[in-house]
Amino acid sequence: MKDTEFKALISLLEDDDPNIGDHIEQKLVSMGDQIIPRLEKAWEEENNQIIQTRIEDIIQVIQSKNIIDELIEWKNSDESFLKAWFLVTQYNYPSLDYIEYKHAINRIVHLTFLETRDHMNIAEKLRLVSRMLFERERFKGDEKNLYSPKRYFLNDILEKKLGSPISLSLLYMIICQELSLNVQGIVLPGYFVLTVPGAGDNLYIDAFNKGALFTKKDLTRYLKDLKTQENTNFYEPSPREKILKELIKNIIICYRKQKNQEKTLQWENLLRQIERA
Repeated sequence: MKDTEFKALISLLEDDDPNIGDHIEQKLVSMGDQIIPRLEKAWEEENNQIIQTRIEDIIQVIQSKNIIDELIEWKNSDESFLKAWFLVTQYNYPSLDYIEYKHAINRIVHLTFLETRDHMNIAEKLRLVSRMLFERERFKGDEKNLYSPKRYFLNDILEKKLGSPISLSLLYMIICQELSLNVQGIVLPGYFVLTVPGAGDNLYIDAFNKGALFTKKDLTRYLKDLKTQENTNFYEPSPREKILKELIKNIIICYRKQKNQEKTLQWENLLRQIERA
């Protein structure tokens, strides 16, 4: 697209006829990633606040669409859950760089690997991961701010080292899987825990409680206390797509609690797109 045509399209974003503005927006969105640098440059050069706002909206729509497409692609791959978690986080923070966060996780994995010994059984290795995360790295559960969206985003958790049941569990799970430990997540009513499939009844993990190990009997007692209907799915690993949707649902709940309608609608749209794919 020539500069003259592009500038003409930008100028039409403030047209009084909303249909014209919407048509221009759709045309620019259809161009995808390659148009973003030109939109950013146009935003910097623009003095009209209305046009600037429309440009911001268009950039967000393009970036959101790309993230949704990548999440759908992830669903059909065997890529680490780290990528999905990063994409969910990027939906809120579009400028983040995946490599930076992959390096941050790899650092913890490497430190843990250096302390691993061949004679260790699975429970000892899990306790090592717990010591690394909750003693050395000082991650911990934030009971006071469970309805803060920041307790669910990868970048905020790595920076503040405060998390929710699902986010601390995801961090724990990803590190274990990078260490070739088959740790999987279980979505429970109002909670999230981990397990090691095939390793016996005593290997459930509560990452929100500093990685405490517990038994199947403990889990049964917890479910009875909740007066939850018996469901064998509560004892087995949840499909990773279900875990992804549970993460997004938790973020939606946070924004609803904050009465942030714009963010709530934005994240509900993401969930719908994932469910439809």
